[in-house]
Amino acid sequence: MKRTLHVLVPRIIDEHNLNAQNQNAKELLSRFVSPCVIWHTFNYGKPDPRIQRNPCVRVHSLNESRFWPWKIASYYPRSFDAVFYPGMEKWDLLGLNLLRIRRGTRTVIATFEGVPGDMNREEFLTSKLGKTTKCFRPRGGPKWTRCFDSIMRKASSTIAISEHMQAICSALYLKQTEVLPLGIDANTFYSNCEHRPAIPVVVGAGTVYNAKRPEMFLALARKIKNAEFRWIGDGPSRAILSATAKNENLSNVSFPGSVGRQELARIFRQATVFALPSLSEGVPKVSQEAAACGLAQVIFGYYQSPTVVDGKNGLVVYDDDSFISAVERLVNDADLSRSMGERGALMSQLWNWDSVAPKWESAICQTIRSSLGD
Repeated sequence: MKRTLHVLVPRIIDEHNLNAQNQNAKELLSRFVSPCVIWHTFNYGKPDPRIQRNPCVRVHSLNESRFWPWKIASYYPRSFDAVFYPGMEKWDLLGLNLLRIRRGTRTVIATFEGVPGDMNREEFLTSKLGKTTKCFRPRGGPKWTRCFDSIMRKASSTIAISEHMQAICSALYLKQTEVLPLGIDANTFYSNCEHRPAIPVVVGAGTVYNAKRPEMFLALARKIKNAEFRWIGDGPSRAILSATAKNENLSNVSFPGSVGRQELARIFRQATVFALPSLSEGVPKVSQEAAACGLAQVIFGYYQSPTVVDGKNGLVVYDDDSFISAVERLVNDADLSRSMGERGALMSQLWNWDSVAPKWESAICQTIRSSLGD
């Protein structure tokens, strides 16, 4: 009989935590079922009740202390068989360094979901991959990128969320990387293709800051007067963008702030088009969720997301003028946006976490047991 594995998942699984990676961790942990593995994770506020109900998961409280990052770091060198899904912050790097110092190397399985960097890295990757590649500029600047790189190099195994991310990970860190898709909560994000707003609604979602380029929604509103534009999310640029819209009397664009997952799904189902102007992503979760809700999409092609196939469930572009033209085309062609939305909803059936999570669980457990010689 196989012995029970104990795996640290240094993520916060609070019920209302909206961080994309923490949400992924919650969806996975709520569905892991192997009786031979105990997953250890953290709560700061109220834990997600689905995870609390899972007998395979033990949730450790951070007691709402301002020292919670360093408490997470202190768990890394404890008696776990592996670490899965480390964060990419300085306390995670400290934890990994403590792990090496105190207990020697253990299995560390990281995910590769996006590539931070500057123009030099973009030029390197473009040359290496033979395709124009964009990096996102993290809010933490070059220090955060160096921390990210160090953690990725220390990981003994990596899981990329797309083939494009796999190629980048291999180029940057010379690592063999497995590819596993992210999923969606199909009970929350589903389509209602019968509903179509009288006035076309174009929706975007994400943190309101430079990397997501939400200011493109102002450009869309200036050019396309017969549609409404809404960006869902909060962030440092939200107040400035809202003020700009007011000063220019752009009554057809709004930045209403963050909403919960149920409300986001409702907004998607009542929209016409999903548009994402960011140049660098991994596989954007909001794109998966928008597809599941039956929305035609416009995204940039630099990150080669499998969520949008050009001409099938959306339009893939490579410059701002094409982005605006593509949105305008879908706004003015109701039949095209409807048919693309329906195809996207069908594609999304393959992304249900109920079928995706078991693949992650199997791959993680196999990697850990192989490293232990079990």
